[in-house]
Amino acid sequence: MNHQKIERIIKDFGHERLCGSKAEKEFAAYLKKECEELNIPAEIETFNITDYEIGDEQLWIDGEKIFCKAYMGCGCADLTAPLFYMPTVDEFSLAECKGKIVLLDNGVAEKKFRSLVESGALGLIIRGGSIQHKDPFLRRRELRFASRLEENIPCLLIGTEDYISILKNHKKQARIIVEQKALTRRSYNVAAEIEGEIEESIVLAAHIDSTEESLGVYDNLSGCMALMEMAEYFANHRPYRTIQFLWCGSEERGLLGSIAYCRRHKAELKKAVCNITLDMIGSMIGGFCMMACANRESLEVMEGFAKEKKFSATSKFILRSTDVKPFVYAGVPAISFARYAGDEVAPIHTHYDTPEAVTPRSIIRDSRFICDFTAFLVNAEEFPIPRIIDEQMEREAKEYIEK
Repeated sequence: MNHQKIERIIKDFGHERLCGSKAEKEFAAYLKKECEELNIPAEIETFNITDYEIGDEQLWIDGEKIFCKAYMGCGCADLTAPLFYMPTVDEFSLAECKGKIVLLDNGVAEKKFRSLVESGALGLIIRGGSIQHKDPFLRRRELRFASRLEENIPCLLIGTEDYISILKNHKKQARIIVEQKALTRRSYNVAAEIEGEIEESIVLAAHIDSTEESLGVYDNLSGCMALMEMAEYFANHRPYRTIQFLWCGSEERGLLGSIAYCRRHKAELKKAVCNITLDMIGSMIGGFCMMACANRESLEVMEGFAKEKKFSATSKFILRSTDVKPFVYAGVPAISFARYAGDEVAPIHTHYDTPEAVTPRSIIRDSRFICDFTAFLVNAEEFPIPRIIDEQMEREAKEYIEK
């Protein structure tokens, strides 16, 4: 892959690619075509996701309209009630929220949400965005547990400045209007394979989707292009172990593509000795990070390889919040690579994730190190990473996937 091709991909696909959208489908079709031109068999594997069509979302505070976004899955409502600020969700605050619309500083997990509903809260207004962003950008969020609820209440996100203003000016009453409809859409994985000399396999993954309004260049066109670089290399250098390539959809909605892949390929994953997931590389500034997401032995292998190659990198033992989790849940040791530019330079999940966050030179630099490391693993006579999962990592993966 060269600079011109990287710039062309960013130009053609550096735009919003929501889960289940036409843009996600078009990018999946492009990746399949690229694989086939390299004589790598590839398939688009579809899977269903629950999506939401937002018809209306309004918030009025003491008669003044405030910019807001409704949580996906929070149902429909048109209600007016007094405001109640709840900095901490505890038994004392819960006793005061009945019949009120509650202001919450942070997000709402299932246990907290159920407590508020059971205590009689009528709706939630949650602080979002950043006070540093002077435009009305908010990343839409989702009640991923909505299908398990017996009773639902409307939830709205508002900007931090508006949130502070409501508190500062002692606003009294809110009206919430939400109209939304749940529907089923298809999302898209691209699965490809280069057969090796033995049945053992390594699965390489990167997600293709973006969040609302984000161009998704850093998160995660960069990882997708690194995976393409590796496909080009191994198409011309037959690996000892089989390589499975996975460009997965709907990562931003809860790793839905990689979950679907692991379920569909459960039998093949018994032969997988490792997953390598690429998510956010190639930024112009920032440190390269290697993450061991299943066992400490893989951390030692990565650190030793980076030292041998004199490649500057930090390392962590962490179950990263990306597509490694379904593989760890399936019993496959996983590692992940990223170059963290920082929120001040490339704030992901916003419309500030633009082509300026990355450079072709940086993408190629990171891709080649990852490719060299993958080649080392793929062609090792004895695989250097054991097929074991740390108990804590296993618990974290299970909790995430089963919820």
